Amino acid sequence: MDQLITVDGLSVWFGEARVLADVDIEFRKGELTALIGPSGSGKTTQLRAVNRMNDLFPGVHTQGEVTLSLGDASVRAYGDGMDVAVLRRTAGMVFQDPNVLPASIRKNFALPLRHVLGLGKAEIEGRMEATLRDVELWDDVRDRLGDPAQTLSGGQQQRLCLARVLSMEPKALLLDEPTASLDFLATRRIEHLLEWLKERFPILAVSHSLGQTSRIADKAYVLKEGSVVETLDRSALHNAERLQKLAEELF
Repeated sequence: MDQLITVDGLSVWFGEARVLADVDIEFRKGELTALIGPSGSGKTTQLRAVNRMNDLFPGVHTQGEVTLSLGDASVRAYGDGMDVAVLRRTAGMVFQDPNVLPASIRKNFALPLRHVLGLGKAEIEGRMEATLRDVELWDDVRDRLGDPAQTLSGGQQQRLCLARVLSMEPKALLLDEPTASLDFLATRRIEHLLEWLKERFPILAVSHSLGQTSRIADKAYVLKEGSVVETLDRSALHNAERLQKLAEELF
């Protein structure tokens, strides 16, 4: 079965305010799909709807469906009996600002793996090394795993957060402007990682720039006032004239 996540007729309200209106999107393994649009267009709300992170906010009401076809069977994110904790591990999220725990680098891995998955020390150490190697951070931290995670640079912290999500063995990745707080070199390093990771996972990413979207996305959905107003394929994303016009329309 193709590894695919589909969003059908999704609407989200925060209290009386409708933030998303009948959104249809899909994203699959082998592609990086971006959500772009002006501030307040509903991009992050759409991202959080995939693994029901919006449920953490009071007064949220969601209609529509999110279907995850990631193995031998499909599951409905908003279906009866869905274990939301399992859903959030299945579709792991990396946030805009690095959210390292106020603890050592080693404990940033050990705590969730021990308390959420019940893993023992040996398996925790193995997953930690493997995922830190995946994000090209192992050589930088292997001799300082006892140091506070906050002593890492911003780019290193974001790669640590990405590695921590990967250590939970997700089947899809949700990225909320993962490079917004990083400098140029750290941004390009994360972008390079995403090119590799999309071959392992369906990836849906909120991007803060059309330039970045044109570099890393295979497809982009343009949101405006809570609705998808356009879908851009790879050729459109590499059309400088089209992107300039889009920037003028949206920003």
